[in-house]
Amino acid sequence: MKTEIISRVRIKPSSPTPPHLRRYKLSLLDQLAPPFYIPIVLFYTAKSDHQHHRSGSSSTDHKSQRLQSSLSKTLTRFYPLAGRIKDHLVDCNDEGIDYSEACASIHLSDFLLLPKLELILNQFLPLDAYNTMSSEQVPLAAVQVSYFKCGGMAIGVCVAHKIADGSTVAMFLNSWAAAFHNKSGSGDEEEAIIVPWLSSASVFPPKDLPVISLSGLTMNQKVVTRRFLFDAPKIAALRTQLIVKNGRTDNHPTRVEAVTALIWKYAKNIKRVKSRSKGVSLATHVVNLRKRMTPTAKIPENSFGNLWCSVAAEATTDESEEAELNSLASQ
Repeated sequence: MKTEIISRVRIKPSSPTPPHLRRYKLSLLDQLAPPFYIPIVLFYTAKSDHQHHRSGSSSTDHKSQRLQSSLSKTLTRFYPLAGRIKDHLVDCNDEGIDYSEACASIHLSDFLLLPKLELILNQFLPLDAYNTMSSEQVPLAAVQVSYFKCGGMAIGVCVAHKIADGSTVAMFLNSWAAAFHNKSGSGDEEEAIIVPWLSSASVFPPKDLPVISLSGLTMNQKVVTRRFLFDAPKIAALRTQLIVKNGRTDNHPTRVEAVTALIWKYAKNIKRVKSRSKGVSLATHVVNLRKRMTPTAKIPENSFGNLWCSVAAEATTDESEEAELNSLASQ
């Protein structure tokens, strides 16, 4: 499978950013975020099996115009994405984000039968998401829309981690989707489209920190991405099997806890066999702070920026085969 780029444009906000909003402060957590992009690829099937994509067809042109127009409107609300980072702030100069369109050589259904992560990362994203941002002049976001032969499409989005986390990217995509589906331009549009809260620096003020390059830590190592599939009945059975002891009551773990415990257990076993030693084992998750702040009113659900922390659970003892999963799920 190959994708061929058919167009490249720069999308700018539909309305200019007011002068008093031109300087967007990065928060302390933004400063500490890695200089990579957050990559997301969304796949959409065609409404009908008879919709075949032809480059330049009227239906594709109409969809392309709506995607670009709604994206431009969304950038007026998420205006830091259209700016450029300078020192510890974003110059919201409305330079815009990169937007490209491509044609894929196969049907979406054929690709989804056995999706290859290498193809997703290399052909459906607008840029190399895991290469460090080496210049202050690079766009803070980029989009690639790829059309399949059947009429389906993939939308690949990369947003700079320096100004956004996963929740921010999801909020941006939901707002763009709402703008795309609103055709009437009525007052209801304002109710459906998310307006971000752009004041996270007031909660986590920035500090005068040196800029640390992570390129030497990542580019010299071989990084492998793998995909694991767990179907719903198997996860439900695993949850039923496990009991989490939280000090007050015994209950079943969440799906994330159950699957994490399972992967953690076998990772521990592999390490033990390879190193022939027990040692300390950690499982790490990234946690969204928006619902965990005290008081919670300080951080609204629609907060823009990096509002997360890394939390580790530690397992220092080896237990019986039967008790190990329960213990890891509890941790």
